Order: sequence, then structure tokens, then C-alpha cells
Amino acid sequence: DLSTLFRRKLFRLAAPSAASRRARLLEVALIVIFTVSVCFWCPIAYGCTLVPLGKSDDNHHDDGRHLAGIGFDGPPDLSGIICSDDHYSTMAYILLQPKEAATKALFSKDMANGAHMDIESLLLCFLIIYVATLLTFGSALSVGLFIPNILSG
Repeated sequence: DLSTLFRRKLFRLAAPSAASRRARLLEVALIVIFTVSVCFWCPIAYGCTLVPLGKSDDNHHDDGRHLAGIGFDGPPDLSGIICSDDHYSTMAYILLQPKEAATKALFSKDMANGAHMDIESLLLCFLIIYVATLLTFGSALSVGLFIPNILSG
């Protein structure tokens, strides 16, 4: 039967070979190296912004860095991460924090200590997240698309 022959040939072609597995592993390694490099070095190259003087929240007490913002009920604290305590980086917060914390910050009206998210950083983060999502979508690396789509939106 012709359909059985076609199905056998298709399954033989689709069966992963050792070279195919090595290629997938190399693809995953290259994507991981690219993503980590871009997400780490872009915020460093972009730099930090000085926290506005005299603007502090009465509800916010500083007991150290609040890197993830999880478990902290106040506004997101953008300071620290790659910057000193009196500086902040919007790009570092969005790219280096857990995506749930970054999403919370994107939907927050006010930030701790009077910090704000500038449009230029947000556009660069959108571009980085969008390109990284496109690269990983068709790869052998299994990734979720829900949070990157929320961040891109």
C-alpha cells in the first residue's frame, strides 16, 4: 500500500539521528549564550540613572535591596541590581529580574523612591525580548510564550 510506504519513509526521516541531536544541542547552547549575553550586557552598556533626590515613599522603608519585588507590597524598587544603591536601571530591572516581577513593575503606576521607566529603555527592552522570543520560538529549546508576549505588549 502506498500510504504505508509513505508513512514508513516519513518516520525514518523524522527519527532523530546522533548528528541531529548534536545540532539541536549546539542550537540550544548558542541561543542560551546569545540570550544571556544580550540580557546582561545591554543594561550595563545603557547605564544607570540617579535616583531623584528628595523623592521617597512614606510607605517604603529601605531594609536592603528588593531585587525581585516578590513578597514586598510596596511599589517596585528599581534601584540596585547592576547599579549602586542610589542609581537604578529600568532595562536591568526588566531583563534581569524574574518576569513576574518585571510584569508587575510594567503595570505599576509609581516606583519606589521616585524612579520612573523611560520610553527609550522600554523600547529597547521590547526589541530585545521580541527578537529573543522569535529566535527561541522555532528552536529545539522549549520555552513559554505567555510571559514574553505580556512583556512585549
